[in-house]
Amino acid sequence: MNEHEVILKARDAFNERDRLARQLQEVDGEIKALVIAYSAEMRLWGLTPMMLRHAVRARLGEAA
Repeated sequence: MNEHEVILKARDAFNERDRLARQLQEVDGEIKALVIAYSAEMRLWGLTPMMLRHAVRARLGEAA
């Protein structure tokens, strides 16, 4: 692989990484909104995403 080919592959890898990072930010935002909604519904303040994950597993099982 020559220098130009490495540069092209690196560009593609960085573009893919940036796309996935944006996707992760979107999902994290959705989870935050769900934490807020669940917290209000259950009247639990200070709920964290991990606590919501535990609630999901407790109700739907480990596969959730």
